[in-house]
Amino acid sequence: MSETILPGAIHRATEFVGNLTGACGPNALAMGQTWAEQGASVDTGGVYADMRRRGLCDVSGASTLEALRQEAVALGLPVVDDRGYGEPWADWRTWYLSLVGNAFILMETANGQALRDSISGLGENASNLHYHFIGIVGHHDGGYSSRAGHDLPAGWWAVDGDNYVVGDALQFYPDDILDAAQPCGALAIGAKVSMQMAGIPAGWKDVGGVLVAPNGKNVQHGFRQHILDAAAWPTALMPLGGEYGAPARQDFALSLTWGQTAANEIAGPDYPAQIAALQAQLAALKTANVAEEAGETPPPVDPQMVKDAALGKGLRALLTEAAA
Repeated sequence: MSETILPGAIHRATEFVGNLTGACGPNALAMGQTWAEQGASVDTGGVYADMRRRGLCDVSGASTLEALRQEAVALGLPVVDDRGYGEPWADWRTWYLSLVGNAFILMETANGQALRDSISGLGENASNLHYHFIGIVGHHDGGYSSRAGHDLPAGWWAVDGDNYVVGDALQFYPDDILDAAQPCGALAIGAKVSMQMAGIPAGWKDVGGVLVAPNGKNVQHGFRQHILDAAAWPTALMPLGGEYGAPARQDFALSLTWGQTAANEIAGPDYPAQIAALQAQLAALKTANVAEEAGETPPPVDPQMVKDAALGKGLRALLTEAAA
């Protein structure tokens, strides 16, 4: 089964900034802006303040889809498609599927209370929620999800600032859940900066859910997904070994060489292999030492030393007798 996700970094943040209680629109747009510009953090407060200055939202942050479109244009974001508000919207899936994975879909629901995240099991931090804005950032056809690490039904990856989940985490809404939330309008925001589409790095292979680097080492599970989702992944940044430890860890090597005017990336030393070689040498030395100790024999006796010892013993006896 296939899974489509936006390239680059995707960030999610709560809509509850300061004393705002209805800023889902500015929040969804701020998350879209952060993706489009590949920013490091979501500035819901900044988008809200700008919308207030332009008269595009009320004091609580409540706004309309059209107001969000106007703000997106004012922010210099590329609005690549716009399906204004209108309900019911029976064929919303067709519109979404034509854009998902290539544009941030800022959507409006008419029944937001129906949203429940399949990853965390959490719903919306609201009561009787109807019109609500979220972002759609990916789609899953159903079956095993490499991003989630387990099976998921067909559905949509999203960023929802009203969900109870804490932190910078995506939500997953099964197709029937999103349909129950009643999509009633959306606009699509394109990337403002150049981004390599997420995928397999050049020279790597992806076989049966396992990434194989050019050096033959494997990357699986969440580490594999991290590489596939990266806006760019240097081909030389290869794994040095497999996963180990708890929590799981996997080491990668990449060194930089200075080429007079710029730094060049090259594969770094394979430290685990070097350590393994040293450990093998130590083991061999220990084995040789044990074998040597087990086969030790007393050193040969010098005949002259035996004679000298006997003569010394005799002289001591004579001296003892004379003294008596």
